[in-house]
Amino acid sequence: MPLVKAVQELSATRDNQASVIDSLRTAQANLQAEVAALAQEVAKLKSTAFERPSLKQNLPNPFNGSTVINYTLPSSTSNAQLTITDGSGRVLKDVALGTSSGPGQAIINVGDLASGTYYYSLVVNGKLIDTKKMILTK
Repeated sequence: MPLVKAVQELSATRDNQASVIDSLRTAQANLQAEVAALAQEVAKLKSTAFERPSLKQNLPNPFNGSTVINYTLPSSTSNAQLTITDGSGRVLKDVALGTSSGPGQAIINVGDLASGTYYYSLVVNGKLIDTKKMILTK
C-alpha cells in the first residue's frame, strides 16, 4: 500500500510539473512574439529616422566668431536653410543647407556681429522646424 501511495504522489507531482511546463512554454511563445513585434518597430523607426527633420544646439555655446550647428533633413527636402535672427526677429543671415537627407552640419561664422544673444531656426520646405538660442561673446 505505501508503494501505491508513493506512485500516486509522484504521478500528481509529474502532472503538476507538466502543467507548469506547458504554461511556461506558452509564456515563452508570447514573449517571442512580442520581441519579434518590437524588432519590427525598431527596424521601422530606423528606416524612418531621417524622415523627421531636427535641429541640435550649436557647439560651443557661448562661442566667439564661429560655431557648429548639427541638423537632420528628411528625404523629402526640396530646400532647407538656417536663419539667424536677433532678439527682435530681424533676419541677419540665411544659410542654404541643400537637399541632402540625413544628418548634416553647418559651420556658422558671425564674427561680424556684436556680442549678444541670437537665434537660429531650421526651415525645411518653407516650414519652420525649430528655433534655438546661441550666445556670441567677444
